[in-house]
Amino acid sequence: MIGAITGTLGRPLLLVLGHHDQAGRLRAVGRTVALRPEAARQVAEHLAAAAGGHPWGGVRFSSVWGSREALEVVLVRPDLVAEISADTTIDRGVFRHPLRFKRLRLDTSPRDVPPFGAGPTAAAAGGSGGRARTGQRTPTPRCCAMTNRLRAEHERSMRALEEIAKAAGKAG
Repeated sequence: MIGAITGTLGRPLLLVLGHHDQAGRLRAVGRTVALRPEAARQVAEHLAAAAGGHPWGGVRFSSVWGSREALEVVLVRPDLVAEISADTTIDRGVFRHPLRFKRLRLDTSPRDVPPFGAGPTAAAAGGSGGRARTGQRTPTPRCCAMTNRLRAEHERSMRALEEIAKAAGKAG
């Protein structure tokens, strides 16, 4: 579901997408890359400003994965279903990389979409060890090797910091 946009209602630049969880709460799951002009026009025709009580009222979204910089968004009525393509890793139910908007699903209502963690996307939503499995590319061996190397470097750095802290405690 489209829960927010950047840009304006008349010219959305990108979409912030959500998915209802088992309790019915709309959870943010990712954002798209910049919309192509034709896609932006199509989406703009159907967008409506959010009324009071939007589930994301007061929520700040980061501009990129892991950033503290806030993304300026306009909350919209979360009643449009977007078809997207994604070929990236999912971390705790959130797509780590931007999604590609394919089209609006005007033939589908939010009630027709299975809850987050259910249906054919359940494995992608968190039951796959962090990797998407439903028609999405999994990380390559090179990517996994790089991740493992970075994790090992981080662990070495943390051990070194612990040793420094212990030595400083003994000296002081």
